Amino acid sequence: MLRHTVAAVALVALSAPACAEAWMVKSSTLGCRDRETLAAIDAAGSPPARDSAPPAGCVVLDAGERLLDQPEVGRGFDDYVKLQRRDSNLVYVRAANVVRDPGIGSVSEDRIGE
Repeated sequence: MLRHTVAAVALVALSAPACAEAWMVKSSTLGCRDRETLAAIDAAGSPPARDSAPPAGCVVLDAGERLLDQPEVGRGFDDYVKLQRRDSNLVYVRAANVVRDPGIGSVSEDRIGE
């Protein structure tokens, strides 16, 4: 009986990462390796100009880019979410700049009646 319980717990623990939420960038925005860097940019009140290079440790995420959620245990609700890019790099993004991935299509596409 104990062996079956341990096997069931192991199966649930291994399947959790496979159920990651997919997100989509609403409009071009910054993603940074460190939450503190992104918070400092927000605290400064003036994001870098679009024509300038992103700050060190940050990249520009394009509108429509799809990302995978990387849950952080114990963080609770936050203004920033940790997401994984296609190239496996992890970045923090403002939660307001991403939406749950609607599937095939675009964020702004009218999907009613399909």
